[in-house]
Amino acid sequence: MFEENDIDRYKVEVDFEKLEKINSEILFQAYIDKINEHNIHAYCHDCDILIDKTSNINITTLLNNY
Repeated sequence: MFEENDIDRYKVEVDFEKLEKINSEILFQAYIDKINEHNIHAYCHDCDILIDKTSNINITTLLNNY
């Protein structure tokens, strides 16, 4: 859930902060960039869990197929 003070912020920034508050012992990395078939490996190659905040079906499909 988002709050009024989250207006004009990226979803990934808000979620990143909330996840860190839930468990500060887990390493979270957040990226604000345009992911595509040419750079997906750079972002996803060492992920254990990937959280898709793109709201874009084409990118979701790309991530699911990675």
